[in-house]
Amino acid sequence: MSTQKKMAKFAAIAAACLIAAVFIVASCGDDDPVTPPQKTPPCKGLCNQDDILFNLELAYNERNFVEFEKLLDDNFTFILSEADYNSGIVDVPQWDRVREVSVNSQIFDPSLPGDLRVLSIEVDLLYAADDWEPEPPDTNHPTETWYTQTVRYDLVVKTADDWEHRALGLNAELKIRQDEPTGQWQIVVWRDDVGAPLGL
Repeated sequence: MSTQKKMAKFAAIAAACLIAAVFIVASCGDDDPVTPPQKTPPCKGLCNQDDILFNLELAYNERNFVEFEKLLDDNFTFILSEADYNSGIVDVPQWDRVREVSVNSQIFDPSLPGDLRVLSIEVDLLYAADDWEPEPPDTNHPTETWYTQTVRYDLVVKTADDWEHRALGLNAELKIRQDEPTGQWQIVVWRDDVGAPLGL
């Protein structure tokens, strides 16, 4: 075989090897597991009672005001802890949905002007799944069964003026009802800083 033919044959073999190597590497790359980007779990549909607690924690941590507002019944009442009211931090022992929405819209707003702007919120709820206790019928909703559960929570809030509020190991009692037209559960009463539930 002439030198020219040998060189041509060598070039063809080298090219074939190179193509095969590229194909093998590409094939191996396709077999490698691809780690999907981490996503925040979506809010749940409020068709189950525990969806309330899942969405409540997520709404605070993600500062999702739209989802937070969906959790509140039209006749929602927030009852502050005795300690908070007696300290003079707030001027009333309880408030309605309008004020709850107003207060939290400011907490959730990352563009709120001034030193009270909240930089970060961390909420962790601890609760027993499917552990809701039925309540006696409400006079305004005699055909409905409402449910309550006491939830332990940790809350850490940092504001623009370097102030940090830490409420750790506190308990809140949530009373929920199912909205008849939509079938979704909503919070009708939130009683803050109550006694610890059994088992927590």
